[in-house]
Amino acid sequence: YPASCEKGVVQIRHFDHFMNEAGNVVDEIVRLSHEKELMLQNFAILARSNQQLKIFAEELKSRKLPYQIRTTDGVFSLDCAKDLIAVLRVTGNSSDDIGMYRVLQMKLFGISMEEIVSFYQAAKRLNVSLFEYLEQKRSAVQSTLLDHDAIFKVHEILKNLIAFSQGKKPIQILIEFLNKSGYMRELMREDDVESNERLQNLHRFGRFVENFEKSEKENSIYDLLAYMKMLEESDGGGYEDSAVPDYEAVQLLTVHSSKGLEFPY
Repeated sequence: YPASCEKGVVQIRHFDHFMNEAGNVVDEIVRLSHEKELMLQNFAILARSNQQLKIFAEELKSRKLPYQIRTTDGVFSLDCAKDLIAVLRVTGNSSDDIGMYRVLQMKLFGISMEEIVSFYQAAKRLNVSLFEYLEQKRSAVQSTLLDHDAIFKVHEILKNLIAFSQGKKPIQILIEFLNKSGYMRELMREDDVESNERLQNLHRFGRFVENFEKSEKENSIYDLLAYMKMLEESDGGGYEDSAVPDYEAVQLLTVHSSKGLEFPY
């Protein structure tokens, strides 16, 4: 317990099944939150691994109690951040094959690796970027014949995004992509622990972008990309947002990631 709180008592409880343990812990959170009129963000559940935390997350979800899985990994290590950084890279420079490669691999587009590699190799033979190759191929063939092909749909989304990006801030560009590509809809399609965690991670990266725009006078897409590169090169782990919970929810952390943090319960 922090010094400002009443002295706590450490209890050791043994359960014959992990689900019973999760149920008992959540029972205690509910009891204490009601008896002491505490907000849920005052409670933290610590476990040895993220996999163990998911057991508690499922129990909280079944009780319709909000929770937040926190991590000390840099924001840039998140899959959604890698996806959206790739989108920003291609929007800022359509010749960025690394960014384009990442975008095409996004699960929601359903493009096989074999097809991506085939187009990438064809582009290299012509000494053009992957984006430019798709542009040339689309121009050479009647557009309606290619509309069914996912890889050309992605090209069209990015082409429209580049046009949209003129004079827009990074967060506006990202929101446009999330809506027009169906990325957000795909994240919300399944109501499970993994989907909830992905949405939280997306929120974390969005908060990072918004904070950058507020704190930096020069905050174009190019400034953001340069800033993220500097952060990655300087500390290796990328930006980490505040450890303070950003909404009313039980906090789920690994023992390792809780180092230096304090919670009343």
